[in-house]
Amino acid sequence: NDARDYVGLNVASAAIGLAIVGMLTIFMQYDPLTSTLVFLVALSKCVECISQTYLGLMQRYERLDYCATSFMIKGIGTVVAFAALLYTTGSFPIAMLGLITVWIGAFYFWDTRIASTLHGASSVIMPRFSLQLTSQLARR
Repeated sequence: NDARDYVGLNVASAAIGLAIVGMLTIFMQYDPLTSTLVFLVALSKCVECISQTYLGLMQRYERLDYCATSFMIKGIGTVVAFAALLYTTGSFPIAMLGLITVWIGAFYFWDTRIASTLHGASSVIMPRFSLQLTSQLARR
């Protein structure tokens, strides 16, 4: 198995989890604001989950300095974006979208690129989906 298989498992797991959360918010008949917030928090956790695979690659190559940089980008970016959007719009969902945007940006522009370079990949490590491999990895 290689990194693509683990990324594929994380993407598939995150998508399934997000779908379940979405269905639960509908089934539980929350008001629209609560449903939106629950879904946005779940989406942010999906981004974080997938990002962890790439951070794991950085750890594999003992480059915790790159992990620390990722955490700093996400931490500072989140505080600035969330506070600015909440202050200017007064909308918690819009502030959450700011958080998600920062996390996706850090994931795409930092985590994937650094981890792929350390791993020796010629391009960004993309998920590989194989039902057989994914089910084997999920059982471990």
